[in-house]
Amino acid sequence: MLSNYLLKNVSKVAILLVALIAITSCNKFENGKSTNLKLVKTAHVKEIPVIMQKQFPGVIEENEEVNLAFRVAGPIKTIHVKE
Repeated sequence: MLSNYLLKNVSKVAILLVALIAITSCNKFENGKSTNLKLVKTAHVKEIPVIMQKQFPGVIEENEEVNLAFRVAGPIKTIHVKE
């Protein structure tokens, strides 16, 4: 009898503790703003004057050739590379 009563009380306390932890752990926002912000470096884009631009004509060749295999078989619709 006593063990049955003790088991019911322990289970009620365990359920209350789990509910309390779930309620308090889900409160990560203050006033609609996230408190987990990460700072990143930014830079402004500037237009380079024509004097600083350099152009070099040439032909590019590959260093080594790679054979590609695809997981899904089928025809290739478009290749977005200029030859």
